[in-house]
Amino acid sequence: MQSWVLHSTELAFLIEAIRSEFEGRILDRISVLARSAGIQAEIKDEYLFEFSGRSTPGLVVSLAVDRVFIGVKKAPYKRVPRASLPAWILKVQKELTGVPLTSFQAVSGDRIAQLHFKGERTLSFFLFPKRPEAVLTKGAIDIPEELQILAKSRDKLNAKFQAMPIGEGKKAVAIREELLMDPRKFAENIVDAVQDFVREEASRQRLQAKQAALKVLEKKIAQAQKTLQSADRDAPWEKYGDAIKAHLHLLKESPVHEKESLSLPDAEGKSQLLIPLKKGMSWPQLLQHFYGLAKKRDVRRKESSERLVGFQEELHALKVRISEVDKIIEPAEKSKSQSGPRNTSKGAGLLFLSKEGLWMRVGRNKKENQKVTFECAKGNDLWLHVKARPGSHVVVEIPTKKTASLETLLDAAVLCLYFSDGKNWGKVAVDYTYRKYVKKILKGEQVSYTHEKSLMVEFDGQRFGEMQKRTSV
Repeated sequence: MQSWVLHSTELAFLIEAIRSEFEGRILDRISVLARSAGIQAEIKDEYLFEFSGRSTPGLVVSLAVDRVFIGVKKAPYKRVPRASLPAWILKVQKELTGVPLTSFQAVSGDRIAQLHFKGERTLSFFLFPKRPEAVLTKGAIDIPEELQILAKSRDKLNAKFQAMPIGEGKKAVAIREELLMDPRKFAENIVDAVQDFVREEASRQRLQAKQAALKVLEKKIAQAQKTLQSADRDAPWEKYGDAIKAHLHLLKESPVHEKESLSLPDAEGKSQLLIPLKKGMSWPQLLQHFYGLAKKRDVRRKESSERLVGFQEELHALKVRISEVDKIIEPAEKSKSQSGPRNTSKGAGLLFLSKEGLWMRVGRNKKENQKVTFECAKGNDLWLHVKARPGSHVVVEIPTKKTASLETLLDAAVLCLYFSDGKNWGKVAVDYTYRKYVKKILKGEQVSYTHEKSLMVEFDGQRFGEMQKRTSV
């Protein structure tokens, strides 16, 4: 899961933490945040709400599909000059510029954020990853049927808009550690994380385009080489012409059409040539025909050679550009992984690297299980074990201020099954909890644990194969 994807509980917590910085402030303008070099000057469907006060941060809202977020940009920040804004944002700007923000809140139990302005005007953001939208209304928000819609980002409104406010909310979900520790910093990091993501995606798209161009170029090179080889295998037309020219005074007495071929000494008299004849042509015409074929072959060979040289130069330049894009992407991929696991000593279990770059340590026997769990792991690392079965202990090393995604949990669960000989068990429960909740049972090698949650998983050979490629023993 990307760091900017917030569930409803996290969204409510974040807004509660930053709302005081914006409430009571006057909206100065709505603009577009200028992004750093290496990507386009702006990111589509991302808007910067600027409020009064020199030190007031900018509120950044993205309504891009699969890149929906609310974040904070610390002042001073740069905006895109003369940025083109959609019609609905221009309407919102006209209605709200110069108007104080009275309250900033999240709708309980849903991914909906609301900016309430003086004069009963409310800007609601529906932060659903697959269908984000915004609506500006006038009137009492708790009486939906009396609301006047002033502007909307989509022609057809989300059905949830008709039901605001949304009930009593859903059951609270755990909030990730880095958000709990520093909500304001988290809100700033969201904006930077999106920028890094867009830069990497742009680089990947450029790389894919260049790799596609490389394949096309390689086909062109192969075709040029094939044409050259074909020209080299061509008949010696000029030798045929020279031989006929050398013996023309003798051949005039023999009609061309009487035979399909004719054996003649070459012009130097060193070897015999079997010359194909063409019916309907005189000897002088056949002589010119052969010279014409030789000329066409030479032109074809010359043009193919020139094209081949040009293609090869283009290929070299393209490979250089691909390597330059790789230099942008590769460090970003490497930065996602840790510099290394905490313990690489003998008997400390097998090490695997998850797709998001977290180290996973696997105990393969009772002795390794004890070392993995009680010597290598820290209190906030995640610990996994197949529910109610003997088997492998798996620990996910969690760096400070980081959390593990569901993908990493699934990776670790598959390792748990594999090293517990559970490849053929079908779908089973794998428990996970923080290492600090795992206790050693007195005078034994067994453990007890609390605060656990469970994943229902079955062994995934493809996922395991991908992890093996990243394995460090």
